[in-house]
Amino acid sequence: MTGELEMLATQAEALRRFRDARRASPTSAPAISGCIVDASGSSVCLPELKTSVTTQHLPQNVEECGSEQSAILLLEQQQQQQQALEPPATRGGADAGAEPGGDGAVDGGGGSSSISISSATASSSSFYDTYIVQAARRLWWTAAKRAVDELRNQNVPPSSETRRALTELRDESGSLLALMRQTKLDEATISCAVMWAQGERSIHLNVKFAGRLDAPVTVLNVDNEEVHMNATHVSFSGVGRQKPKRYVMNIELFEQIDPERSSWAFGSVGTVRFVLRKAVDGSWARLTKSNETVKHHRQWWEKQEQVEKEDRKQKETEANTAREKKAAEEAEERAVEQAAVKQKAAAELAEKQAEILAQRVARRLEQKPTLDAALAAFDTFATAPKEQLDATMVAAQDAAMELLKVVGQEGNETASANAQQRLNALKTLRATGFADLTTDVANGLSQKYKSWLTNLIEPEVEALPSKKAKKKAKPKAKPKAGMADSA
Repeated sequence: MTGELEMLATQAEALRRFRDARRASPTSAPAISGCIVDASGSSVCLPELKTSVTTQHLPQNVEECGSEQSAILLLEQQQQQQQALEPPATRGGADAGAEPGGDGAVDGGGGSSSISISSATASSSSFYDTYIVQAARRLWWTAAKRAVDELRNQNVPPSSETRRALTELRDESGSLLALMRQTKLDEATISCAVMWAQGERSIHLNVKFAGRLDAPVTVLNVDNEEVHMNATHVSFSGVGRQKPKRYVMNIELFEQIDPERSSWAFGSVGTVRFVLRKAVDGSWARLTKSNETVKHHRQWWEKQEQVEKEDRKQKETEANTAREKKAAEEAEERAVEQAAVKQKAAAELAEKQAEILAQRVARRLEQKPTLDAALAAFDTFATAPKEQLDATMVAAQDAAMELLKVVGQEGNETASANAQQRLNALKTLRATGFADLTTDVANGLSQKYKSWLTNLIEPEVEALPSKKAKKKAKPKAKPKAGMADSA
């Protein structure tokens, strides 16, 4: 043991001298037998070293290495370069840079040595991070482990990027290995545990990737899933991603469902859920067609309460909708009935009006000849000579009385007296002998008398305004006192 330690100390001293010589004369060619000549002409040899110093090109990173041994040599070269950059104080008190009894080497540059050490340490850490990732990707685990050990010796943790890269490498490898394990020879079939709940219209299933409901969740998700649903059956199959086992469920249902309106989806970790729409609304006595108890089938009480609450809410909504619809239909029926009543009333009114109009037309046709005779008799009286005034006035008066009889006013003494008064007034004007002076007055009396006669019979139907027109018509001027009395 002592001899080996002395040999290692000798080799370390030789390496130090070799480094100092290279610094003094970096272009010096290596001498034979592992010796070089320094700037002063003296030889520096490396006794008992198994690796000779050569001038051949060494790889700069793991990707340039052709083998894991080359990568290990690259790592050793990095370690040697890092040791060469360390100040003498960090290697021990025997080096030339240390002062006896001092706290350490003092650089004359006023602290530049500390800055160099920090930058060198950062560069070295970056090298080791890259080295570890590249070596791991090439599956050179021995080289990668040595680089990790070196970081530990330096008390420097790997970077987060290095950890992330190695984690991704591990995950991908684990996924690939799990996929390789998922073969027919490795698979085991497990019947899934099922919880179920029902409503008036639907069945709800919670299928767990485990053989028991109380078993811990070991399979979070599955691959190669297959789902089949028809009127009487529902089935599920999938291979666990974390474990190479096939999880299956196959249920023959108690009653038929509508597969077109049914659905499924992955639920929380380690489960898949189904919503099966019942073909006929109602309650099922059990989930399966068979009345045998299935150990891994349980009632889903939490979901059951939720579904029942939703059913009650939906029933209330449907009841409210039905009531509103019924109320709207009744209102519409009432509106239709009212419209029919109004239409019928309007039709009856129109029919009655038409009948009244027909009666008025008939009365006018009946009364018109008598009116014409009364007007003709008055015209004869108005143009008769003086000697015929009495006779023509009597004829005009008789014609007026006949008209009053036809219109149903033969007992109207006021009307008879009015006719007599008007005729006598016209006769008096005619008898004065001053025709030129009384013409205008006579004409006025004649027009009033004729208007009085015309107003006694039924007016023309065409001249009668409609009901709407009557509402909008302007009020007529009041007739004169004489006309009002005559009416």
